[in-house]
Amino acid sequence: MIRLEKIKNSSVQRYFYHPENTADVGMIEIKENEVVIAVQVNRDKEFGAPYYANKARAEVLRLLKTSNLVESKLFVFYPALSA
Repeated sequence: MIRLEKIKNSSVQRYFYHPENTADVGMIEIKENEVVIAVQVNRDKEFGAPYYANKARAEVLRLLKTSNLVESKLFVFYPALSA
């Protein structure tokens, strides 16, 4: 589960993301039509891979493509099961 929150009063469109409903926070930026990871959460740094950042980035990219940049959003994802 990841919670997205649009950052107000910014010259660049940005979202904070909070994984698993924690106080840990990362940031996703929209630069023109590109969505980039600006700050990774501590959990991703501990994992050594941007797991939550990539999930949040993909969701912001989907919102951008559908022209539906909401103020906040909570979404659930399921990890891929290996065979």
